[in-house]
This record gives sequence, structure tokens and C-alpha cells, in this order.
Amino acid sequence: QHLQKALRKLAESKPVQFKTPTPKQMAGPLLKSQMQQVQDLVDDIFAGQDCNSLSMDGWDNVVKNHWLAQSIIGKRGSFFKSAVDCTDVPSMDGAWTEDTLETFIKEVGLNLVVAIILDGPNVNKGALKRIEQKYPAIACLLCICHCLSIFFKNVFKLPVVKKIFAVVNNTGNKFRNVKFLREKL
Repeated sequence: QHLQKALRKLAESKPVQFKTPTPKQMAGPLLKSQMQQVQDLVDDIFAGQDCNSLSMDGWDNVVKNHWLAQSIIGKRGSFFKSAVDCTDVPSMDGAWTEDTLETFIKEVGLNLVVAIILDGPNVNKGALKRIEQKYPAIACLLCICHCLSIFFKNVFKLPVVKKIFAVVNNTGNKFRNVKFLREKL
């Protein structure tokens, strides 16, 4: 009897309308779900790994927001861990870099970190020095690619090197000049 009443009420009620979510509405939850799966995979890969190096490097995106990438480099590969939006950071000084590194170390686990690698600005050098003093078991290194880039940038500013390149460029330009080549041949 109760079941018949409930069925009658259901039949008399308005039909239930279900509207599927738009792709835009689904993007957030799907992206979060996929990101969580990737994070779980990365956590599984690094679980128990005792030789991780941490790396941070910054970049500006197309709308001029400044970001800092945090990567973990281990025996099983390199992984992008996260991106920190630094656009509204009033001063990315040594203290800020040091605090960011300490948070990164704690997230990964102090016992799992053997090295930190940063590019070469003086801000980073100071932060690395302080981190190395706090955590003597962590090697703090400057990225060799960044160091070589700065080195060559400075070398190419030397007058003697500029003079050599001027001669090389002049010679190259003469060989590109067909008229000059015909006259000499």
C-alpha cells in the first residue's frame, strides 16, 4: 500500500530533468582528479628514495606573471613538483628564497634531500650558503649551465674578444658577398 502511494506520487510529479555539465564545468574536477593521480604516482616513485636533489628556477609567462618551478631529481628521474606564483611577492630576496627552499625541503622530507641546485644570482648564493649552514648534509650547488652562461656573457664583453668577433664577422660577410668572391676568384 505504501509502495503504491509512493509510485502514484512519483508518476504525478514533474519529470526529473538532468542537464549534463558543460566541458568547461567539468574541466576543474577532471583536472584536479588527473593532477591527484599524477601526484600519487610521483609520491609512489619517490617513496623511500634517499637521494633526491631539489631544483628551483624562475620564468615569466606570456602575461608577465613571475613563476618559480620546483623540481625533484632522483634516481628514478626528474619530476616537476610545483609552480609557485611569485607575481605578488614584494621582494624576492635571500630571506624569501631561503624560506621557500626550507618549505620545499620539508615537503619532500629532510632525510630524502641530498642536494639543492639553483641558478647564480647573488640572492640565491646567500640563501644557499645559509641553507648549507643549517643543513650540513645537503650540498648546495649553483647550476653549471647558468654559471657558464654568465661566464660567456662576460667574456664576450671583453674588448679583445669583441675585436676577434668583428674580424670573424667581417670575413664571413665577405664570403657571403658574391660580387667580392667573383672579384677575388
